[in-house]
Amino acid sequence: MRGRSESNFLLSNHGGIAVMFGLLMGVLMLCVSLAVDTARLQYVQQRTQQALEAASLAAAKSLDDPAMTTADVQALAETYFRQNLGNDPLHGARLTNFRAVPDTSTGTVQASVNIDLPTLFARAGGAIAAFNTTPSVSANYRTLRIEVSLVLDVTGSMAGPSADGTPKIDSLRRVVQEFIDGLYANGPPPGFVRVALVPYSGWR
Repeated sequence: MRGRSESNFLLSNHGGIAVMFGLLMGVLMLCVSLAVDTARLQYVQQRTQQALEAASLAAAKSLDDPAMTTADVQALAETYFRQNLGNDPLHGARLTNFRAVPDTSTGTVQASVNIDLPTLFARAGGAIAAFNTTPSVSANYRTLRIEVSLVLDVTGSMAGPSADGTPKIDSLRRVVQEFIDGLYANGPPPGFVRVALVPYSGWR
């Protein structure tokens, strides 16, 4: 009699579905918690990436200024980085070890920062306590250097009238002046625009 009872107990499947449902619910809850925390991480990474890009580009632009030291460029980059993030709490993420590495030979600035984001739900299942990542971006900005040589006709024929009746030499002066003013219109740094004027008065 006892043997039959033990056999029936071992063969019974009553409650099996409940056990399987409980196990599957545990796995499902873990997946959902990981999805929520992963979405939080993606948002933090996106906002941080945008701020790093703005910071590195602003710093790269400043490399053309001879008065800017390496420390000045790095401080400018961090200022832009913090300002672009503003008061965004970033889901409680901690940003540490901001770095900006300028390279004056290539006009490039590389910026990076460490992200430490504690998880909200994944830690409950003992899976992941925090996400740790270090995004990095690089920006290059170089002002175009312009060198122009103008060969100007100053022969006697330039004393004659142009189409509007003014002397050709006066029209030449006006056009050349407007051209040079256009080159310097945006205030390029010293030495970035060079203009050579070569007068031509005839062949020898």
